Amino acid sequence: MTTLLALLLLSAVLSLIYFWMYIGKSRELRSLQMNVALINQRSAGINQLINEVFDYSKKNPNQDIERILESVGVTNKPAPAK
Repeated sequence: MTTLLALLLLSAVLSLIYFWMYIGKSRELRSLQMNVALINQRSAGINQLINEVFDYSKKNPNQDIERILESVGVTNKPAPAK
């Protein structure tokens, strides 16, 4: 009988440990998901800004703007013919 009680106690203790580990990992996951959402928002904002600068550079050509756009991999120049 005492062996069964010891196993029951061990099972209960392990269940509590696994429960707290699950809660901790759930909180960590939620925090990481919020960080990913924030990064995605910032990335979308930066892309929108780059697109606006690109459109502006089409209307008002400027060497300084061209250098900035080229540094981020965007160019207003047509691709070379093959």
